[in-house]
Amino acid sequence: MKLTDDDLTNLFPHGMSVTQESHVPGDDPEDVIPLRGTVTPHDENPDWFNLWITDGANTVFTREVEPDGTGGYLNDRLGVTYRFFPLPESRKVIS
Repeated sequence: MKLTDDDLTNLFPHGMSVTQESHVPGDDPEDVIPLRGTVTPHDENPDWFNLWITDGANTVFTREVEPDGTGGYLNDRLGVTYRFFPLPESRKVIS
């Protein structure tokens, strides 16, 4: 499934949490920290979205995702799997 701009707004109104599930060889799984941020469409590529971790720092993910009932997962171009969850209002990311 491909996330639309409306999906980004409606599914993640309070932000998104992303956790790396699979690891790049050589990475230490203990060093993986969940990312939390707000989501916005990518300005240059409609196949990506931004996860704004802070006001000036973001990471980019593909909009191609697999939903699974509690959130979903996606794979980056290196084959690393990430699991994502919408944040509840009580854990809202303040931008």
